[in-house]
Amino acid sequence: MRSKPLITVIVPTHDHASTLDYALGSVIDQTVNEFDVVVIGDGVGDDTRAVMHEFESDRRVRFMDRPKSPSRAEEVRHQVIERSRAPFVAYLGDDDLMLPDHLETMVGLLEHADFTHPAPLYVLPDGRLQAHPIDLSSGACRQWQLNPIYNAVSLSGVVHRRDTYLTLPHGWRIAPAVRWSDDYMWEQWFRVPWCRFVTGTRLTVIKLESGARRGTPPAERRVEIAEWKTRSEAPGFDTELVGLVSDAWRRWAIQARLDLAGFEVRLAAQATTLERVQAELARAKSAGSEGGSSPEPV
Repeated sequence: MRSKPLITVIVPTHDHASTLDYALGSVIDQTVNEFDVVVIGDGVGDDTRAVMHEFESDRRVRFMDRPKSPSRAEEVRHQVIERSRAPFVAYLGDDDLMLPDHLETMVGLLEHADFTHPAPLYVLPDGRLQAHPIDLSSGACRQWQLNPIYNAVSLSGVVHRRDTYLTLPHGWRIAPAVRWSDDYMWEQWFRVPWCRFVTGTRLTVIKLESGARRGTPPAERRVEIAEWKTRSEAPGFDTELVGLVSDAWRRWAIQARLDLAGFEVRLAAQATTLERVQAELARAKSAGSEGGSSPEPV
């Protein structure tokens, strides 16, 4: 009988058979071995089943082949966590990559936290990184994240304590049509006042943001994830990654400064308009006072 795993890694999948084997391979290559991987097939095709056949000899990998759910198999995710024997739960998108020390790094951060994720940077189609600055240890950042139109925390990379998850009001559930499934889930965490959060300072997941690749042929997606896998294994990648991250933060800081400058210009224009309106109202009031009151009708 296998020993109790340290981490259960949940990988939901629907129609990304061309990248799924690379995603799973990045979990298999982790520096910690005490994990199990549950791939949730949400209405998959035979191409995905063929990919999973390649992993059936690895007892750490389990495939749950389910009919298409109304949303993203959230209820199955909840069942997996309920039945897990591991103290920690991790997530990975079927078109993303974990860097080898991701799980080790995240579990280390959970020594004094309940919920963690790596530095929030996503890979653009042109190969640059895009920063989504947030620090979940800050209550102000968690409050910002509660706005339904904001979400800087990707599913890929999040790791949390299983026991804390089981205290949440609902756990994974079907999200409203206008909400991201993961953001709807994180909202429950952020509303628990005693939960401890930490955002990693390093990028340990290669998040190939799906929205920016909508409509990209599967073959091209496969080539892209394969290239990132090869790059991540090459000597000097850590140094290359530091440069990419630095460039992403620099571009974000410049854009934030430009946005702030534009806001300041608009605010100054509004102040000028308000002063002009107030001056006109004052002149009108003064003119009315000088004209005196109208005589009473006879």
